[in-house]
Amino acid sequence: MAEDQGKEHDKQQKVHRADQSTTGPEGSIAPENTPTYPTSLLNNPALGGRGNAPVRAAIMRQMQQTYGNKAVQRYLQRARDTATPVSDKGLDVEQTPDHAHSTPVQRTGPTTTPTAPPTAPVVTVDRIDIVDSASGAIGGFPAITSGDLNTPGPYNDATTGAVKNAHQIHFHLDQGDSSMLTPRRELQRSFWAAGIEHKNPPDRPLPPGEVGPPTPGGYDGVIVGPDGPPPHEIQRPSTDKIVVADAPGARALVTAQYPYTYRSHFTLIVADSGGRDIAKVTYDVWIEKTSAADVPNTHNSITATSKEDLVRGQSLQ
Repeated sequence: MAEDQGKEHDKQQKVHRADQSTTGPEGSIAPENTPTYPTSLLNNPALGGRGNAPVRAAIMRQMQQTYGNKAVQRYLQRARDTATPVSDKGLDVEQTPDHAHSTPVQRTGPTTTPTAPPTAPVVTVDRIDIVDSASGAIGGFPAITSGDLNTPGPYNDATTGAVKNAHQIHFHLDQGDSSMLTPRRELQRSFWAAGIEHKNPPDRPLPPGEVGPPTPGGYDGVIVGPDGPPPHEIQRPSTDKIVVADAPGARALVTAQYPYTYRSHFTLIVADSGGRDIAKVTYDVWIEKTSAADVPNTHNSITATSKEDLVRGQSLQ
């Protein structure tokens, strides 16, 4: 009898220990047939109503098991701080020892990095040289009607009476490539033959109905005219140099045209492929020839009046 009672006591102890193994400080572990709920229900205001506490507790346990207690606490804090519901996608899961292998659930679209606008290649000029003699000149320019672009300096032709000032202007680059530059030349010119002035550009008459003198052109005027340069006056002997040549003056003179005077203001600019002006030189050409025998000429010169690096805003004189 005592043996039977002892066996019965042992059975009761085993059942008691088995019951204890399914309990803990947080309450019973959910049986296998405990329903699961979508975590989005936690945002439903109705979940706070009477009778829904078991469902709310079940959802909280699901989220703690999935995301970890810290992440759920942060989620609840944000839900309290904002007037709009916070979904479980806002959980910022940390890789803590409790869930080191959990996959963060915060999902965002593809990150787009703003693309900076394309930057134009940098090209700058650090020196401008006016070459008016054989020293420093380059060759390779084609033949022209009168004068020689390959031989800078005063030019006179005894047969035709031509008189010119041949010169080369060298732009030296310290950044970029000479192929990136395009030259543009402008002028304000007058020449006098037997005392009569010829202007380029000419004076500009006032519009119809207006009274007064015309807008003056020529050397002493205010109108600026285009002057090329044409392709045969341009060379790029190296990647860091572009050269523009010219030979202004008279192609031919007869006795009745003396004395001959030529005066001109020139502006020569190089611009990049985007049309931005990079560097500029201004210069004057002055020729005085009193007769066919006036060789060397009374005056035949080119003089720089300014040289500018327009990118860095500095003088290159």
